[in-house]
Amino acid sequence: MTILLLVITSIAGVLILDLFAIENKVLGILSVMVLSANPIICATLAYSYTAVNYSLAFLFSVFSVFCIYRWHKVMGVLAGGVCIAISMSSYQAYISVTCLLILMLLIKMLLLNADKKNILGFLVKSTVSIIAGGIIYFILTQLLLARFNTKLSSYKGVSGVSLKNIILNFPQNIRQCYRNCTYFFSSHHMFLNLHEMFRVVLICLICMTVFCIIYQFLIILRKNWRYAALFLLCIALIPIAASAITLIVPGSNSRLMSMSMIVCIILLSVLVPVKGKLSFFAKRGYCLFLLAFLWVNILSVTNEQLALKEGKTASAGLAEAVLGELVTGGYLEEDYTVALIGGGPANPLFARREAWSKVWGEDRFGDSWQNNNEFWRYLFREYCGIQLHFCTNGQYNELCEKEEVMNMSEFPQKGSIIEVDGITVVKISNTY
Repeated sequence: MTILLLVITSIAGVLILDLFAIENKVLGILSVMVLSANPIICATLAYSYTAVNYSLAFLFSVFSVFCIYRWHKVMGVLAGGVCIAISMSSYQAYISVTCLLILMLLIKMLLLNADKKNILGFLVKSTVSIIAGGIIYFILTQLLLARFNTKLSSYKGVSGVSLKNIILNFPQNIRQCYRNCTYFFSSHHMFLNLHEMFRVVLICLICMTVFCIIYQFLIILRKNWRYAALFLLCIALIPIAASAITLIVPGSNSRLMSMSMIVCIILLSVLVPVKGKLSFFAKRGYCLFLLAFLWVNILSVTNEQLALKEGKTASAGLAEAVLGELVTGGYLEEDYTVALIGGGPANPLFARREAWSKVWGEDRFGDSWQNNNEFWRYLFREYCGIQLHFCTNGQYNELCEKEEVMNMSEFPQKGSIIEVDGITVVKISNTY
């Protein structure tokens, strides 16, 4: 699965290189490596059942822009719309990647002083494709909901999405896009966990970006002031494009813009001067920056992999210890029901090193689940190979509010396993 995900991501990377005509081999190799070796890929692999779907969503989001930009008008629009629908069907958050690539291509066209008709045609094709993709996705969603007689999940406010809410919340969602972008770079829990090292890379990124924007703006200004103004507008719209999913689903957080921001960073090469005396130093300077960025990415991924491994090992070990007590205590007889109250990481037996506490919450295995009852059910089934009869979520919530459960000792102390209302309750920790 890991190999398949990396292959699909690399194919998407090659499409991006071709789309933006990046011919420098060193730059191309570094760009694909940054795309494939970053913390969001590590986080994606934590969701073993959906990791490949996520990577396919990324691939189709890139391919949709490829179709819009390279293919004939009608065919490009239709193919682009279908690819957008497929991407959103797999993972809606990657609509941000599509929007960002369209915006970066527009910036490239402005830098190349493209004809107004070509720019307008590209914008019209892109807009129609996105609308068509959204309509196809909406129809498919409604058909599937009707076919399986189910409703949309309320996860992160998805069930509340409507055209009316999108319009009403548009101003505040715009502000949230910029907040997401700021948080993405300012929080060490958001992106790169080795915060001290990333500061140096971040300073280099800011200086290089500001220099390239000013340099390219002055060049465009000499040729066409309207293009120069549009260029600055496009630069200002980058945070919105990179976090476009926030315009649709207000509950989206900064983590969902991670892949689009990484794409944005590797596409800063579009702004790097290609002619003149500065081009020689600018190209090599950008390659050195990507190399440093890749190095910090690898360090961060290594840290996250270690944290995931420790979290899984500690959670499984704690589950096996609980299982042993339940078996020896004779609690697993016929018609039994169990409830494990509290999160594993707060238990004194949960072993972890410093790496575990540094990573983003979703990578701290056992600490990111909103429902501990579902987590323990999943853990015993997937990592211990044991099918226990757990209580319902409603029963779990009621148990958490009972005073006798609140006063229980933490496992493995005496009094950490009792029966309440016919349910065998194991108090893992006071964190629930």
